[in-house]
Amino acid sequence: MGAIKAIDLVSLLQKDSQVRTEALFLLDPVGLYDRHGFILAKRFLQNAFLVKKEVEKQKDSKNWSSIKIKEKIDEVNQDFLPGILDGMKKATGPIDYLRRLLGEIKEMSVKNLKDKEIRIPVFIIQGKREIVSEPEKTDVEKLFKQSPYFKRFLGDEWGIHGLALFRQKQITTICFYLAKRALRELAKSS
Repeated sequence: MGAIKAIDLVSLLQKDSQVRTEALFLLDPVGLYDRHGFILAKRFLQNAFLVKKEVEKQKDSKNWSSIKIKEKIDEVNQDFLPGILDGMKKATGPIDYLRRLLGEIKEMSVKNLKDKEIRIPVFIIQGKREIVSEPEKTDVEKLFKQSPYFKRFLGDEWGIHGLALFRQKQITTICFYLAKRALRELAKSS
């Protein structure tokens, strides 16, 4: 629900004159179009198996030699697993937890309509083969109409939802560069 929450947050922050929001970055965003919750849940499950397979495949790869994979997996798990465990603790039982989980899936399967309110530069970064956000189904021409600058990047190699979690430093560096560039271009045109 990261993209949905990010869009909602930016929509609220824009209304506060004391807060300056420079840009919105969405990595593998879910919630940009409507779809059936069962399909979304199935895609997340398929993605979990892809992540496991990719990590096993990349353990000895030269591409990831600079990244200590075990540490990165532990880092991701420290962010991800506590959220799941917290949700389980708050539930009154397995049925309640399942009901909450299905509610979250239902929320993610509905298009967030607040994209129309975003008035800052927006960047979407996805992989062409990413199965959870399904970039081929995202009609970008209809999104973020109020944004003065909108750009979408599709990576050829990126096919796993959440891969950015394993490359946080690189993704952050790219995002800062893109935001600065967009703001310079907007300044020149105004």
